[in-house]
Amino acid sequence: MAKAKALKNISNMKNSMKQIIKEILKIISKEEVEKIAREVGFIQRQGKIQAWDFLYLCAFSGLDVSKNTLVAMSANLNGNMATEVSTQAIHERLNDKAVAFLMEVFTRLLNSVALTDSKISTIWDTHFDRIRIVDSTAFQVPRIYKKEYEGSGGSSQPAGVKIQL
Repeated sequence: MAKAKALKNISNMKNSMKQIIKEILKIISKEEVEKIAREVGFIQRQGKIQAWDFLYLCAFSGLDVSKNTLVAMSANLNGNMATEVSTQAIHERLNDKAVAFLMEVFTRLLNSVALTDSKISTIWDTHFDRIRIVDSTAFQVPRIYKKEYEGSGGSSQPAGVKIQL
């Protein structure tokens, strides 16, 4: 029972990732990702690992690049992207230029989304029209304001303010 549930969760996660990748490709193409990689110096010549594959590995594979082994990363690329790459090749790519590349890709993605009314589709769209975000903050004020700003009582300060947005 638990194994079936775990497999279903993995399947749902893969489907969600595919949907996210599909939506991202509407905003930025694989060719644009490759161009960014060349601009920041992440890709200098044609090699086994392409910029798109590296982006997938770091952002969409479900692996934690900081904790997973190079073997796991290599196997993931081979299994999911049909890219055969050695652990050494991955290790050599995990550097400052990789960080610059990922930062630039996500900066462009965020700028693109922020400047348009585009919306990333999700499975929840059929259930909800919108999401409302509610936040509040509370703070105490001096006792002399207890008539105007009555506190919550109990052992707390007798005067307080709560702002809800």
